[in-house]
Amino acid sequence: MRVLPVFAVAALVVLPGCELIQETLSDTDGVSCAHSEGARAVYIDIVSYEAGPKGDCTVDPGTRITWRGPPGEMRSFEIAFTSGASPGGRGTPRDYPSHDTGGRQRASLVANGTPGTTYPYEIRVDGQAIDPAIIIR
Repeated sequence: MRVLPVFAVAALVVLPGCELIQETLSDTDGVSCAHSEGARAVYIDIVSYEAGPKGDCTVDPGTRITWRGPPGEMRSFEIAFTSGASPGGRGTPRDYPSHDTGGRQRASLVANGTPGTTYPYEIRVDGQAIDPAIIIR
Protein backbone atom coordinates (compact mmCIF):
# COMPACT_ATOMS: atom_id res chain seq x y z
CA MET A 1 0.00 0.00 0.00
CA ARG A 2 2.85 2.42 0.61
CA VAL A 3 4.12 2.08 -2.98
CA LEU A 4 1.09 3.84 -4.49
CA PRO A 5 1.46 7.11 -2.52
CA VAL A 6 5.20 7.26 -3.28
CA PHE A 7 4.48 6.73 -7.00
CA ALA A 8 1.84 9.50 -6.97
CA VAL A 9 4.25 11.95 -5.36
CA ALA A 10 6.99 11.08 -7.86
CA ALA A 11 4.59 11.70 -10.76
CA LEU A 12 3.67 15.11 -9.38
CA VAL A 13 7.31 16.07 -9.04
CA VAL A 14 8.29 14.90 -12.56
CA LEU A 15 5.29 16.21 -14.54
CA PRO A 16 5.54 19.88 -13.54
CA GLY A 17 9.27 19.82 -14.38
CA CYS A 18 8.50 18.47 -17.85
CA GLU A 19 5.87 21.14 -18.44
CA LEU A 20 8.28 23.88 -17.34
CA ILE A 21 10.92 22.70 -19.83
CA GLN A 22 8.34 22.54 -22.62
CA GLU A 23 7.13 26.09 -21.90
CA THR A 24 10.70 27.38 -21.81
CA LEU A 25 11.49 25.88 -25.22
CA SER A 26 8.28 26.98 -26.97
CA ASP A 27 8.02 30.17 -29.05
CA THR A 28 4.82 32.18 -28.70
CA ASP A 29 5.00 33.11 -32.41
CA GLY A 30 5.01 29.45 -33.52
CA VAL A 31 7.77 27.72 -35.48
CA SER A 32 10.11 29.07 -38.13
CA CYS A 33 8.78 29.03 -41.67
CA ALA A 34 11.28 26.29 -42.52
CA HIS A 35 9.14 23.95 -40.37
CA SER A 36 5.73 25.27 -41.44
CA GLU A 37 4.06 22.10 -42.72
CA GLY A 38 1.17 21.31 -40.39
CA ALA A 39 2.00 24.20 -38.04
CA ARG A 40 -0.78 26.40 -36.66
CA ALA A 41 1.55 29.40 -36.29
CA VAL A 42 4.80 30.39 -38.00
CA TYR A 43 7.19 33.30 -37.73
CA ILE A 44 9.27 34.99 -40.37
CA ASP A 45 12.32 36.71 -38.97
CA ILE A 46 13.46 39.79 -40.83
CA VAL A 47 17.22 39.37 -40.60
CA SER A 48 17.82 43.07 -41.20
CA TYR A 49 15.92 45.84 -42.94
CA GLU A 50 18.53 45.70 -45.70
CA ALA A 51 18.46 41.90 -46.24
CA GLY A 52 14.86 41.04 -45.28
CA PRO A 53 13.74 37.46 -44.54
CA LYS A 54 15.41 34.37 -46.00
CA GLY A 55 13.17 33.54 -48.99
CA ASP A 56 9.50 32.80 -49.47
CA CYS A 57 7.28 31.05 -46.94
CA THR A 58 4.76 28.29 -47.70
CA VAL A 59 2.01 27.72 -45.11
CA ASP A 60 -1.16 25.68 -44.65
CA PRO A 61 -4.59 27.36 -44.73
CA GLY A 62 -5.49 28.80 -41.33
CA THR A 63 -1.88 29.31 -40.22
CA ARG A 64 -1.08 32.47 -38.23
CA ILE A 65 1.94 34.19 -39.80
CA THR A 66 3.97 36.64 -37.71
CA TRP A 67 6.74 38.79 -39.18
CA ARG A 68 9.32 39.82 -36.60
CA GLY A 69 11.61 42.78 -37.04
CA PRO A 70 15.31 42.47 -36.27
CA PRO A 71 16.00 42.16 -32.52
CA GLY A 72 16.79 45.54 -30.99
CA GLU A 73 15.50 47.42 -34.07
CA MET A 74 12.60 49.62 -33.01
CA ARG A 75 11.80 51.20 -36.38
CA SER A 76 8.39 50.00 -37.50
CA PHE A 77 7.79 48.23 -40.81
CA GLU A 78 4.79 47.47 -42.98
CA ILE A 79 3.86 44.29 -44.84
CA ALA A 80 2.23 45.32 -48.16
CA PHE A 81 0.80 42.67 -50.51
CA THR A 82 1.48 43.76 -54.07
CA SER A 83 -0.65 41.38 -56.17
CA GLY A 84 -3.96 43.04 -55.32
CA ALA A 85 -4.93 40.36 -52.77
CA SER A 86 -3.97 39.42 -49.24
CA PRO A 87 -3.33 35.88 -47.99
CA GLY A 88 -5.69 36.88 -45.19
CA GLY A 89 -8.55 36.23 -47.60
CA ARG A 90 -11.37 38.24 -49.09
CA GLY A 91 -12.12 41.51 -47.33
CA THR A 92 -8.84 41.69 -45.40
CA PRO A 93 -6.44 44.61 -45.80
CA ARG A 94 -3.43 44.40 -48.10
CA ASP A 95 -1.21 46.41 -45.76
CA TYR A 96 -0.28 45.33 -42.23
CA PRO A 97 1.72 47.73 -40.03
CA SER A 98 4.01 46.38 -37.34
CA HIS A 99 3.55 47.09 -33.64
CA ASP A 100 5.96 46.95 -30.73
CA THR A 101 5.13 43.80 -28.75
CA GLY A 102 7.55 42.43 -26.21
CA GLY A 103 10.30 44.84 -27.27
CA ARG A 104 10.21 43.75 -30.91
CA GLN A 105 8.29 44.96 -33.97
CA ARG A 106 5.72 42.38 -35.15
CA ALA A 107 2.96 42.18 -37.78
CA SER A 108 0.68 39.18 -38.19
CA LEU A 109 -2.29 37.71 -40.06
CA VAL A 110 -4.05 34.37 -40.52
CA ALA A 111 -3.66 32.73 -43.96
CA ASN A 112 -7.28 32.33 -45.08
CA GLY A 113 -6.63 33.07 -48.77
CA THR A 114 -6.98 30.76 -51.75
CA PRO A 115 -4.96 27.51 -51.51
CA GLY A 116 -2.35 27.10 -54.24
CA THR A 117 -1.90 30.87 -54.54
CA THR A 118 1.33 32.85 -54.19
CA TYR A 119 1.02 36.26 -52.52
CA PRO A 120 4.02 38.49 -53.25
CA TYR A 121 4.60 41.23 -50.72
CA GLU A 122 6.98 43.96 -49.73
CA ILE A 123 8.45 44.76 -46.37
CA ARG A 124 8.56 48.53 -46.25
CA VAL A 125 10.68 50.53 -43.85
CA ASP A 126 11.97 54.07 -44.22
CA GLY A 127 10.94 54.19 -47.90
CA GLN A 128 12.85 50.99 -48.76
CA ALA A 129 11.11 47.79 -49.92
CA ILE A 130 12.11 44.11 -49.85
CA ASP A 131 9.90 41.67 -51.80
CA PRO A 132 9.51 37.98 -50.77
CA ALA A 133 6.20 35.97 -51.02
CA ILE A 134 3.71 33.89 -49.02
CA ILE A 135 2.45 30.68 -50.66
CA ILE A 136 -0.60 28.82 -49.33
CA ARG A 137 -0.35 25.05 -49.91
